Amino acid sequence: MEWALKTILSLVLILGEGVVYGLFGVENFTLQLGLALTIVLGLSRDFSSSAFILIMILWPMEWAIRGERGHYVFAAVTLFFLLRFLSAKLKTSIPQLFFISFCAGMVHSSVMILTTFLLNPDSTSLPSILSNIVWAAFLVSFGALFIQKLFDFLGSFYTVRRENALGNL
Repeated sequence: MEWALKTILSLVLILGEGVVYGLFGVENFTLQLGLALTIVLGLSRDFSSSAFILIMILWPMEWAIRGERGHYVFAAVTLFFLLRFLSAKLKTSIPQLFFISFCAGMVHSSVMILTTFLLNPDSTSLPSILSNIVWAAFLVSFGALFIQKLFDFLGSFYTVRRENALGNL
């Protein structure tokens, strides 16, 4: 049941980000909450619920980001599986999560640059990605910290309710 709450929260965050940025015309300065969600999901212990949530947020994530269609989501899925591969060896306390998120943001941008360069070398989005790579990774780190804290709060609330329900049996 916790995965359902996380899915709904993830969809609300991504759609809310897309709507707010669309209303105010913000294109370059975004928190990239979809990427931050991908990082948090990639580092979580439960693969099946994380993969399900990622599948549910891919289309809204593509809608919320402006630019080349498919490149952002492809890079996010690549990053998810890379983090799943490395998650057993990584510790995710707050300083480590910030650093891991920053590195993951750099990897995501690098994959986007590579796919954009290979599939559409004349793209106008390449200079934009290159000029914002460090800034975007920095913002993604803050987004990942926020989402991790939000998911931890949801998990603690769900665990307390579950323990109370089991205690009443």
